[in-house]
Amino acid sequence: MKKLIIILLCFSFIGFGQNPNYSEDIAPIIYNKCLQCHHSGGISPLPLETYANAVSNAGMI
Repeated sequence: MKKLIIILLCFSFIGFGQNPNYSEDIAPIIYNKCLQCHHSGGISPLPLETYANAVSNAGMI
């Protein structure tokens, strides 16, 4: 029983060490929540349409 608990605890921590991927994890959030205003010609002066835009403005996001 103790071995099972230890194994389950170890597997739960493995998932926390993964790095996010921009195209799979970050871009969908930006596209769904931010691009209504944050696009070229939009009401916000901070465009977030591309990866380069998001990286260059990461400190303000």
